[in-house]
Amino acid sequence: MNITNDDLLEMILKYEVSIDKVDNRIIIEKEPLYNNDYVVTAKIVINNGSVNLYHTVNYRSQNWLFIKSYKIAIDDKRIYKQADFNREVLRGEILEWYRYKSTENNLKLIEDIANSNESSIKFYGDKFYEIKDISNYGKKTLNDIIYIYK
Repeated sequence: MNITNDDLLEMILKYEVSIDKVDNRIIIEKEPLYNNDYVVTAKIVINNGSVNLYHTVNYRSQNWLFIKSYKIAIDDKRIYKQADFNREVLRGEILEWYRYKSTENNLKLIEDIANSNESSIKFYGDKFYEIKDISNYGKKTLNDIIYIYK
């Protein structure tokens, strides 16, 4: 696919671009439309000329899971991960999340999710689990942000 600078600029303008004057950073991200669009998100952080991609695994609900690990289903592939999730209450909802700075390995994982036919995440908590599908809108957003990053 041949993308011009104008196409790239138009794509970036669809995203939220914030400038952190204190830490001298530019952050490019897109707010999700619905909770299912929020399961896996990505953002670009430009800091002193260094460009980094971060992706976040998110669980939003009315109930705590106290997540210890999760398994991602990407079509026929399964990846199990353990992580120390952050927890907060946001706008009356429970939010448990973990953010990664993308490396070559987990960038491939995010690309696989973005290009998959079906993807979902099973969050394993202290006593319970919950499965969240990754929406087509969420996958398109990941694809776009990865394209801008590259």
